[in-house]
Amino acid sequence: MTNKEGSGLILAIMIVLNALLIISSIGAVAVIQKKAASKQKNAPTAYQIADGGLEWTLNKVKGQALFTLGAIFGDKIHQGIVDCSFLFSNNLKSNSDFSCRVYFLRQSGPGHEIINVNNTQLSEVEKIRAIGEYKKGNDWTRRGVEVNFSIN
Repeated sequence: MTNKEGSGLILAIMIVLNALLIISSIGAVAVIQKKAASKQKNAPTAYQIADGGLEWTLNKVKGQALFTLGAIFGDKIHQGIVDCSFLFSNNLKSNSDFSCRVYFLRQSGPGHEIINVNNTQLSEVEKIRAIGEYKKGNDWTRRGVEVNFSIN
């Protein structure tokens, strides 16, 4: 084998390796794009779950200013978190998983903290946040809605 033939072989191997690198990079980008598209496809359902939970909560607290969170929500509230998943159990397909949780927040220093006590008066709540989660296949998508709240 001459020197020229050896350098041609090295050049051919380098070209093949570069082609494989390019192809594998394109494959990795395609996988990432497919995952992002799947999450985007599920986003409206997750948002609708959160929005529905928030609307249900706002209707439930209407006219209840003197009551505690535990008295208003009964067995649906645990450590200050309302599980509102039951609202959607008849509307979503059985092959999907979903959850709906509502949090109550109050001022704490420069930000807000989640109220985790059921005997908190409704009048202490300053914000209500609903989180909807929707799973189709192996991908969970989470969306949230938050509103300022005042009983005045």
